[in-house]
Amino acid sequence: MDKTLKYKETVKRVLNRYVELDRRQPEEGVEYLLISDDIQGHYLWTSLGWSKGKRNRHVVAHLRVKDEKIWIESDFTEAGIANDLLREDVPQSDIVLAFHEPSMRQYTEFAVV
Repeated sequence: MDKTLKYKETVKRVLNRYVELDRRQPEEGVEYLLISDDIQGHYLWTSLGWSKGKRNRHVVAHLRVKDEKIWIESDFTEAGIANDLLREDVPQSDIVLAFHEPSMRQYTEFAVV
């Protein structure tokens, strides 16, 4: 399987697990979604709806597959989605913590670009 295709499937599998956990303990009036754009390689785990009279629209995580790497654009999980990707056998050298400033990525254990 092509590396890019494999990574897209891996990202969807990991994010879908989180979405399913949210759906097991839903907040009334809120939907939990995995939005997948396989052509552009963008994947969002989000919540939408109304709760307690307020609009709920929150992107919990945004990942993308670009240049044969997985770029974590945002991640508001406690443990970090990078850890889930490592458990899926994605090497650290193929994970970019894009939410860190480029000059700071060298201090992580992950890819710089």
